[in-house]
Amino acid sequence: MESLRLKFHNALFQPEDIKLWVEIAVSRCVQEPSVDFYPFKENPNALLPSSLYTCKSLVTLKLRYNILVDVPHVFSLPSLKTLCLERVTYADGESLQRLLSNCSVLEDLVVELCTGDNVRKFAVIIPSLLSLSFWMSAGHCAAEGYRIDTPSLKYIKATDLSKSFSGLIENMPKLEEADISAGHDINKLLELVTSVKRLSLLTLVDDAEALTAVYGDDIVFNQLEHLNFRIYGAYWSKLLYWLLIASPKLRNLEFNEIFSRDGAVDTLGRWTQLSSVPQCMFVVESPDFQVVRLQCLRTRERSGDIYLGKVLPVKDCNNFHWTRVGSTKEA
Repeated sequence: MESLRLKFHNALFQPEDIKLWVEIAVSRCVQEPSVDFYPFKENPNALLPSSLYTCKSLVTLKLRYNILVDVPHVFSLPSLKTLCLERVTYADGESLQRLLSNCSVLEDLVVELCTGDNVRKFAVIIPSLLSLSFWMSAGHCAAEGYRIDTPSLKYIKATDLSKSFSGLIENMPKLEEADISAGHDINKLLELVTSVKRLSLLTLVDDAEALTAVYGDDIVFNQLEHLNFRIYGAYWSKLLYWLLIASPKLRNLEFNEIFSRDGAVDTLGRWTQLSSVPQCMFVVESPDFQVVRLQCLRTRERSGDIYLGKVLPVKDCNNFHWTRVGSTKEA
């Protein structure tokens, strides 16, 4: 059996039904099971059969929502390459770690940890891993923090909404792309991804002093070519300017303001008396402007200050070029 995809979203299906379906699939050497269990009414979590954790044919495993992950102390998943665990429940504080510690050929990992779960430790030490996506909710805090040690990793998506940074991310020499969303200690996360060519950044900070603490000459993105900058709240323009200064090879800038709040005013929005202009501001290209809104940089004639002008929607255009700052030409 190649694949099994189950999605149960009503009270007609009970946890026992899911267990039976999965048990039958495992007996037929299923390769790609995917189970979503999200009943509208209160129901116990679905406990999957123990045979799932010794299924040698398993290549992909995706579990979401009301699934009870109870990993035995002795198990084997020798063929598992893709693992997705989103908002599931763990039988004990070590279940997740036991599972991750015994996936020797894993290449793609997605983990979403939520408020109230009992995960004590989240350590991803997997030499074979190529792609990692993890989500820490605002109320989640693993007792021992988290550690990422993945020497083959090429892509990381880290969403850390917890109140304080308690992670250790190291040994990612092959990292090419990063998607970072954080509400604290942004500089600590950015220091870890300075080698990437593509960066997507969402700062969930609405505090001027906290964002100002990010800037520093010690962080340089020497390889960065593509930047997707997403804003939330009022204080963002100096962070964008600092990123442009710190990215000498930047070619493409995508600016996304859909997360900003109505009426938010960036009091840091005026960039005055600059000694130099980032080279990447002379010409900026983006491959798809039908879904992107840009903030155009212009020079104000009266004072010479560089400021952020009105939002310009660009349509029916393959490429968009910002002219040299100070030019009277429209973009």
